[in-house]
Amino acid sequence: MSTSDSRIDRTSSFQSALFFAHGVRTAAPAPHYSRKGTLTVIMIRAIVRPEKTDEVLAALMYAGYPAVTKMDVYGRGKQRGMKVGEVTYDELPKEMLLMVVKDADKDFVIKIILQAARTGSKGAFGDGKVFVSPVEEVYTVSSGQKEAEDVLAASAAG
Repeated sequence: MSTSDSRIDRTSSFQSALFFAHGVRTAAPAPHYSRKGTLTVIMIRAIVRPEKTDEVLAALMYAGYPAVTKMDVYGRGKQRGMKVGEVTYDELPKEMLLMVVKDADKDFVIKIILQAARTGSKGAFGDGKVFVSPVEEVYTVSSGQKEAEDVLAASAAG
């Protein structure tokens, strides 16, 4: 076995251990179709602690959801920042993960994110938020073309 093969084995073992440690099932649900008969897709925006980002990305990758956009963001939630001595930090660093998935996969993907991003067994203030919204249209930047429903569904499938 070459060095690169052993690295792959260690990585997949790590991801397997991480994935199963969070108790996430491995089978995604069946596709959901709208009233029009077209496959519906949604966007999930997850804001998580920077130190939990790698765990969330690994769990999503292992579950078959590799397509993610990651951005550094700053903000505060209900905790209104953090006070250390006399200094108040009102904008805390977080990571925003954006992904488009089939509507039928929504609950599964959210469960993966929540379990991987949670601090400890009960969670803590500042662990983050997950926002879900419908995707109505998608355009390809290079061509300016609106994506067809079947292409959009294939993109969401990963």
